Amino acid sequence: VGCDWGGLCEEKVLEDLEQICYLENFVTGCTAGLYRSSESKTVVVAFRGTCEPKDLIVDGNVLQTDWVEGVKESEEKVHTGFRTSLESVCMKLKWLIGEACGGEKEIEGWNLKITGHSLGGALAILFCRDVAEEGFDCGRGLPQYSEESALSKLGNFLTNKKQGDKKRGRHFKTCEVYTFGSPRVGNGAFCDSFDSLLLKDSKLGRPKISAAWRVVNNKDVVARLPRTVDGLIFGKIGYEHVGRTVLISGEEGEGAWIEGVSEGACPVRDGVIFSSPLTTGNVLGDVVSIVARSASTSEKITEKLNSAIDGVTGRVNNINSVMELASLVGIDVGYAEREARIMESLVKGEGLADHMEPEYWRAFGGVLGGEGNGDESSE
Repeated sequence: VGCDWGGLCEEKVLEDLEQICYLENFVTGCTAGLYRSSESKTVVVAFRGTCEPKDLIVDGNVLQTDWVEGVKESEEKVHTGFRTSLESVCMKLKWLIGEACGGEKEIEGWNLKITGHSLGGALAILFCRDVAEEGFDCGRGLPQYSEESALSKLGNFLTNKKQGDKKRGRHFKTCEVYTFGSPRVGNGAFCDSFDSLLLKDSKLGRPKISAAWRVVNNKDVVARLPRTVDGLIFGKIGYEHVGRTVLISGEEGEGAWIEGVSEGACPVRDGVIFSSPLTTGNVLGDVVSIVARSASTSEKITEKLNSAIDGVTGRVNNINSVMELASLVGIDVGYAEREARIMESLVKGEGLADHMEPEYWRAFGGVLGGEGNGDESSE
């Protein structure tokens, strides 16, 4: 499926949207495009996804680091590769955004939209979290913690300033992030803090993040990575998603599954990994229930025993899949089935194919009733 992305941009987006600049760090490969609509006072930051060998190095560095650099025993952890990559352009990008808005002092009247596909989506999430939570400050990169000097402590004492108080930047009128095929960027603590910014802030009187949508195409495996691991060498490395999921599919009649609107749990999240083997629905749980029901009847002991044996035999013979056997050791059946589907999609090549940008465009066309080829029928 081909697509003229430049032509699509000119036809479908804000009429006066102009490209301001294209920023790239040649060492890390981190790249972002900056666009502006003066009429609607909107600035758009679009991070480029994986397309060069050096990007694979960033993607593959799944070890985690502190979100706020320098904080000892921090609970919030993020992907080391993603944070390092964004840090390489963060301060310069903020300066360019400030200039595009007419100066840092003017940004409170502007709207900020951040987006990206694949690696670009991960960078968009981190940048959104930084700008929304800490406020916009052209004089710094990503969050860092530094010990107060003796002179600073004395100044705080004389001015009655509390220790730990720090300068907060200004906030955009609205701050929105839209990602496509984004991998996971941080652990549960980081994601909880991110999602809390979608709630109304008492000081601002509105959420610091106006919207956070994560679009995933069908079996896109990258949007389900990195996986949470618990190893002896690196310890537990947990990854979760932020924002709300929109799962799309190019299959006719599939439509879109929207988290918080559609029924059921998010099919892209891990959900519960472990469950009690004795839970009803698991093999052992059902066996225990069968024996308990047989024992509670008024039948003779031999009849109770025969009834229990028949029931247990029937349940064991009706084990539907290898996944049900996983419940014997406490692994949730649903989780095991999701992991199996991921492996199957990788083997068949569907997981990587669905991650490509043309497949996202085709899926959008399917959801909206068009052919996904950029013509009027798919508008």
